[in-house]
Formats: sequence, C-alpha cells, structure tokens
Amino acid sequence: MKLRIMLTGHNKRIAEDISEHLKNDRDCIAMNCPPTKSALFEMVPSELPNVIIICLNDETKESLKVFDVLKECTGLGVVTLIVVANDTDRAVFVNHTGLERLFFFPALFRFLLFMTSSTR
Repeated sequence: MKLRIMLTGHNKRIAEDISEHLKNDRDCIAMNCPPTKSALFEMVPSELPNVIIICLNDETKESLKVFDVLKECTGLGVVTLIVVANDTDRAVFVNHTGLERLFFFPALFRFLLFMTSSTR
C-alpha cells in the first residue's frame, strides 16, 4: 500500500518540490490541497492521507488559523502532521495554532534528506 501524503500551505514552490520528489523518487501518492479551511475540511476526509505536510511562508497568526481545522485529525492520531518552516514561521505557528503532535523541518533539504534516509 502506497503512503498517501497531502501537501498544503502558502509556500507553493516548496510544496511542489516535495510533491514531485515523493511521486517520482519515493513512489508515494502525493496530493495538493489549497490552504483554506473549506478545502482542508473537504479533502482530508475524502482523500484520507497518512501524512499532511504544511509548507509555511511568511505567516501571520490570521493566516495560520486555517490549519486549526486539522486539530481533530492530529488529536486522534489518525494522521501525521509535518511542518516545513523557517524559525520565524515556526514560532508564529506554535504560538497561534491549536495543533499538537507536530514534526518540524527547518528546510526542504533536511526534509528530503530525512525522507531518503528513512526509507532505506
């Protein structure tokens, strides 16, 4: 069974890079979801991802509220949530969302290195 990964967030360039890597090099099912409450609320139950990757980019506390819709999923432990962010976005994310059980990756390179090494 292939790993189902949903990518979302305001950093579309990193999300696209990760999506291409996962599809081409890791043979995963990668799907993109717009960073809106309605899109996340609709797509998560219909696609049933194993992992959701949020790619942040110059976030504010208002722009991060859309991700609170994922709180129930992460609270139940039915999905792994990974956040790709710089130090500033990470601090804003931690302070202004109600999400728990997160993994943070500070850069795309480190994330891709992790994905490559963890599958060997």
